Amino acid sequence: MNSRSVVSSCLLVRGVFETGCLLYESMRRVEVAVNANDLEAFADLHTFIGRTLYGSKSKDLRIFPEIESVNVLTIIKQLSSKIKDGEMFMGFYDRLSEFCHPNSHGMMLLYTERHHAAVAHFTERNEDREHGAMTLAVNALATGLDLVGEALRSWLASTDILAGLVEEAIHIKGTWPADTPYPVTQEMRDRLRAEDACRREATASASEKL
Repeated sequence: MNSRSVVSSCLLVRGVFETGCLLYESMRRVEVAVNANDLEAFADLHTFIGRTLYGSKSKDLRIFPEIESVNVLTIIKQLSSKIKDGEMFMGFYDRLSEFCHPNSHGMMLLYTERHHAAVAHFTERNEDREHGAMTLAVNALATGLDLVGEALRSWLASTDILAGLVEEAIHIKGTWPADTPYPVTQEMRDRLRAEDACRREATASASEKL
């Protein structure tokens, strides 16, 4: 974006925006499961997350033939009507897509200065159109990152209850590790978090020395 490359910026920002919307919707579904605090709600969440992590649109590329990926465009449309000021979401997506596809906005209009007597004058960049496109990209990027931030804040508030649902499902299925007490106590969770934090710190320290 610093080099003001419009097409590549819009392509990358659209990916960030799609990911932000998907994370936000995932955490919205986590909140539904956590608030219900039952295995039926957790099963719905499990199916959705499974489609997100393992699904594919192309049947030829699917890891599991029966799992179809979540359609992110459907999610964006749903969020447009569910959250405050969400009506702008489809606008961001549609406008970014105009610069991602090989059509007038991503090619002819962006790289021509003027037309005269059936002659098109091409340029490295049309500054007026570039300014509008980059403004779009920056606003969409800010919105996408804000969705990611909201999702992370929601995750921090939901982890313990969600972990309890996951553990209950594993225990009922009969695959709970024999050497691990059930149910997991809060003391054990805190200890595991502390151990994980130490491992992360050690890994980061080792990486800095390389």
